[in-house]
Amino acid sequence: LFVSNLSWNIDWKRLLEVFAPHGAVRANIIKDRVKDRSRGYGFVEFPTEEAMNAALNATTSQKVELEGRVIN
Repeated sequence: LFVSNLSWNIDWKRLLEVFAPHGAVRANIIKDRVKDRSRGYGFVEFPTEEAMNAALNATTSQKVELEGRVIN
């Protein structure tokens, strides 16, 4: 699941924490190689497509906010 509009302060642990109730098994934040900081997006992995779709529906309908930003 592609997740965008993340704060530069969010790390993979926090992103996984948000999606763990929906069955997430892994999260990764994409970083800028030169500046070594988040590029504002990442990916969350789920065991099944159904779990991913449920997480997507839950987070978009609730407009989940992390550090003042509504994630996409």
